[in-house]
Amino acid sequence: MNEANNHNFSPPRSRHNNHQRNNNQMIMSTADDAILSKLSTVNEGYYEDPFIHYLSNDGSRRYHRHPSASSSSSSRHRGGTIDNYQPLIRRGTYARVCTIDYAISSFLSMYESKEIDVQIVVLGSGRDTNFLRAKSGLLHGGEDEEMMDHVTWYEVDHSDIIQLKQQLLHSCPLLDMDFEKYDHTFDYEDGETVQTSSYAITTKEIRTSISSKKDGTKTGDNNDTNSSAAATQQYHLIAFDLHKPFSNLLELLTTYHSFNVDAPTLFVMECVQMYLPELESRNLLKSITNSIKQPFISIFDPIIQHDAFGQVMAQNLTKAKIITTSSMSLLQTRTLQNHIDKLVQCGFKYVTGCDFMTCYETILNGEDRTNANMCEMLDEVEEWILIMKHYCFVVAAGGGGGTYKDTSKNSDDDMTEMFCSVDENNPLGLDSKRCLSHKST
Repeated sequence: MNEANNHNFSPPRSRHNNHQRNNNQMIMSTADDAILSKLSTVNEGYYEDPFIHYLSNDGSRRYHRHPSASSSSSSRHRGGTIDNYQPLIRRGTYARVCTIDYAISSFLSMYESKEIDVQIVVLGSGRDTNFLRAKSGLLHGGEDEEMMDHVTWYEVDHSDIIQLKQQLLHSCPLLDMDFEKYDHTFDYEDGETVQTSSYAITTKEIRTSISSKKDGTKTGDNNDTNSSAAATQQYHLIAFDLHKPFSNLLELLTTYHSFNVDAPTLFVMECVQMYLPELESRNLLKSITNSIKQPFISIFDPIIQHDAFGQVMAQNLTKAKIITTSSMSLLQTRTLQNHIDKLVQCGFKYVTGCDFMTCYETILNGEDRTNANMCEMLDEVEEWILIMKHYCFVVAAGGGGGTYKDTSKNSDDDMTEMFCSVDENNPLGLDSKRCLSHKST
């Protein structure tokens, strides 16, 4: 088997194609694959997510395999569906879910005792369920539901994905939400006019299970939404093309969705940056550090490096028309050190990163790894390790944008430094001996 054919723990989201219809179809297809790989992982018992079956639009639909998956992938039937995801894909997906969970919960825990309003912005969110899991105390490291009391959560993605996600949330029997819709028109310098919509959501109730009454009606158990949070528009879905200037997104967020550029804000980017051209990727990162007073970022991306395995990864993505030019960020940011340098050059003050095998062995704890081993056997250990070493996890913080300017050392700076720290008591468990780290003076 060609090892590099099976590298996608949760398949990528394409953002570039000259033909709009084909591009939209590819975006929807890869978003489908991303949620289905998580569904497969949940079904195998790796972690708990009562919402994913509804957000994956699963039911009579069939599991399907991403084009980059090997033809030797094992298939199994699950309640009328066919699951084509291999154990090593599920194990990698689990590692990714845990790592992002810990990044989010570590960020929230730093501010929880201060009762400071914070923000989370997920760029390229797909049909992710992290907001719902966080509100229900189901994030790894985020079991305290009160951690979400002072959080406003934004999810940004392609218009088709946002519209579908809104429909799935509205129809989910576990959720009671009110949606306020905003329509927008953007006129860009290249002459393109784009019409899109966004939603401000009031979350009145979130349930983690459904039970049937004797009369046949359904009722929810385990109400995990407190009354104070239910009274606010805490959750926002934003339709936006990340190829477009960040200033347009920021205008939309601040005008319609109560976004505060001076609030501590964590940006989450999973397999998104790699599909932007390098210049657009850098412009996005620079705009974040220039616009946000206290920016934090968590990035999960492949690192194709300069070896044979990475070369095959790049060839497969090129054949799938995901890599379309040599200017793509994936080809220009090949190594972990490249990612570190890029974030520093784009204005982040503190940056720390490691390969994903290191994440599995340090950020995930012993209980997490034991749980994975109990779910299923992993026969292709050497192949899995090779794949894990061709992905990276990077956190960065600091920048000093926003309307508030202060170049002196203060508590805000302490928080940004803590998030990326490799000290013994750092919130993420980053190991100084196995990470690359930069601190601007």
